[in-house]
Parts: sequence; structure tokens; C-alpha cells
Amino acid sequence: MFENFKAKAANAWKSVTIWFNTLVAAIIPFSENIVQGIKDNLPTVSQYLNADTLKYIAGAILIINIGLRFKTNKSLDQK
Repeated sequence: MFENFKAKAANAWKSVTIWFNTLVAAIIPFSENIVQGIKDNLPTVSQYLNADTLKYIAGAILIINIGLRFKTNKSLDQK
């Protein structure tokens, strides 16, 4: 059981999905500051940043993850 996990974990850095999700997880704590900075510096864009923005961003992340999953044709231990 652990041998399979070790093989997958050793090759995890090759996964675009893992890289994408790591990037998203790193950005989430700063997202409020990022959105506020955009609103302050780009008044034209700020009219599009409303309460539904987070919902659309979450939907986009979900769709990207699904797309990356369909793109994958090898398991991590075969990469």
C-alpha cells in the first residue's frame, strides 16, 4: 500500500493539477487583498467585482480542475 503511495508522491511534482491547486491554495488567503487592490486601482473593473465574483471564480476553478482531470491519461506513478 505504501509503495504505491510513495511512487505517486515522488512524481506528484509532474502533475499540472497539483501545481494548479497549490497555486490556488496559496492565493486564497490573499484574495480579499487582491480584489480590494483591483477595486482601488482599476475603477473601471471594480464595477464587475461584486458579491457574485467569488461564485464565478470558484466555478472557474472547478471547471479548470475537471478539464485537467480529463487531460490526464497517466497515473502519477507512471509519469
